[in-house]
Amino acid sequence: MAVPLSDRIRCEFQSCAICGQLFGPSYWRNNKPDGQKVLRCFPHCCPQHTNRRSCGTHLVVHVRGEVSPIEQASLESYSRFECSMDRGLEIGDRIDHATIQVGLRKHGNVLGEWIQNHPDLKAQNPMIYVVNRNALQDEWHYNWKGSASKILRQTSHVLKSYIFQNVQESISQRYLVVVGIAISTPFTLASFRRSIQQEIPEGSKFMPPNTSSPVPPAVTEVPTQPEVRVLPTGGIENCRIVDCTCQIGEMFKDKYIRCNKTNGRKELRCFPHCCPQHTLHSSCGGKIVVHCDISMHKQLPVHYYAAYGRFEVGGVQVGGVLTLQLGSVVPMQTLEDGVPKSHNSLGDWFIGFRMPSRICYPNAVEFTFNDSAKHYWPYNWHGSAAKEKRKLRHHFTVYIFEKQLREESAEMPIDLKVVAIIQSPSFQLISYRCNNYQSVSTRQPKQDDSDEFQSAKRFRFNEDQ
Repeated sequence: MAVPLSDRIRCEFQSCAICGQLFGPSYWRNNKPDGQKVLRCFPHCCPQHTNRRSCGTHLVVHVRGEVSPIEQASLESYSRFECSMDRGLEIGDRIDHATIQVGLRKHGNVLGEWIQNHPDLKAQNPMIYVVNRNALQDEWHYNWKGSASKILRQTSHVLKSYIFQNVQESISQRYLVVVGIAISTPFTLASFRRSIQQEIPEGSKFMPPNTSSPVPPAVTEVPTQPEVRVLPTGGIENCRIVDCTCQIGEMFKDKYIRCNKTNGRKELRCFPHCCPQHTLHSSCGGKIVVHCDISMHKQLPVHYYAAYGRFEVGGVQVGGVLTLQLGSVVPMQTLEDGVPKSHNSLGDWFIGFRMPSRICYPNAVEFTFNDSAKHYWPYNWHGSAAKEKRKLRHHFTVYIFEKQLREESAEMPIDLKVVAIIQSPSFQLISYRCNNYQSVSTRQPKQDDSDEFQSAKRFRFNEDQ
């Protein structure tokens, strides 16, 4: 009786041929703008640690055993991260080939869970598969959703490399059978952002704006006053940004830190200031209220005025798609389409909500921006480490519009005419991640000293080493 292929082969990860290392007990994980959650320094720093997010290297799986050339030609290998307590796939399990192809990580699907392992065609026994051979570019993404709870922080994870035998049941039916599995030692994950908030001592390089702790003098630089421009023929006489009632200090700062969210959105922290005090959440910040005095020479009902705001570079919209000046006219639908919604989290316009008025023709109107329990200020401008981009100044610009009806349009028949523009004092952006490289570049997550983790650290899959 023939021995099944799964009983004839043995799979194992190989220690690095350059530095001799393999897996560690814990890894940092941080977010990329495109939504990837990347493990840093996985499986180990090779040959030494670098400050790049892509620090790490590839892995090698050896498959030993008696395998015929026909059987070897039918083998495929894929890897993925899993919670160590999950069952996952086991020897003998079947999975449809199309299922893996749908979840395969590749260009156009960077969030896929499966990594294709590439065989070394010259190797016979053992057979060799390379996992993530271009690890410096195709980083180690693991989309597991964690949180700050102690249970999830203590959850252990593994990387599994599956060896499949390709079975063609029919012309239209193709599936894979698990015949071998290589499993890493267990490891835990630590949030890169959360660890910085908890562990950086007072007075170090990163301090959140507007806190009582010492901050670099550049962050507390006194900003200039907002710039206001008004269309003489419009219905607005003057505008100003209302001072916050928290009285915590300056309304705006000279520099703001920007971080990446898991959905790809980029958000400013502590904008325009920490209100009423700084919090460790990325939603730390406050609202902006704009007060406008209405001209009595051109009386319009108060509901004829609208306000929209957005972040800009030097007064010009980031992509150069739409530049607004006094007197510019734009369809209202264009601005509404750019407001962040559940299906458009990357929108760049903020709606100013008009404060209700009991009279139709008041002498003033106020618009409130981002008055919510959590003050998220997305700004998706594409920056870089280049000196020219780091030196750029930015504004939050509010446009006050007069509504104009268009009878020829049936859908959203409203045009908006710019009658006033008010810009916040200019500020610079600091990358949250780059700002903290010097503080944490060589610091690794705290390692567990329990017997279980120490034995896991000493364990090696390659018994021949």
